[in-house]
Parts: sequence; C-alpha cells; structure tokens
Amino acid sequence: MEKKFKQGDRVYHKKLKRYGVFLGYAWESDEECDVDFDMEDGYKEQKHVSVSWLDLVEK
Repeated sequence: MEKKFKQGDRVYHKKLKRYGVFLGYAWESDEECDVDFDMEDGYKEQKHVSVSWLDLVEK
C-alpha cells in the first residue's frame, strides 16, 4: 500500500466524523496508524485506526 500521509498531516476520520493529526503508521502494517483526535473539551485522544477511513484535510 502506498503511504499517503506524513507525520503532522491534518486528517478527517470518515466513520468517527472527527478531525485529528496523523502521528505515524503502525509497525505491523501500513494499513493502520495512530492519530491524535481533537476532543470537544480541547484535549487530544490518541487512537489506533485504519488508514482506509482517513481523508487528508487540505490546508
């Protein structure tokens, strides 16, 4: 699979309907990654998600 995200990219998760910052690909597979998602209270929540659910947010 082609890596289309870089560390620090702003992303949108289509299923969770949340924005976040791409942290990096999983060591097991390039089909999974870690993302810091924005929370309503201003904090960040790190999740391990499937890359297929992510869209790159245009700057």
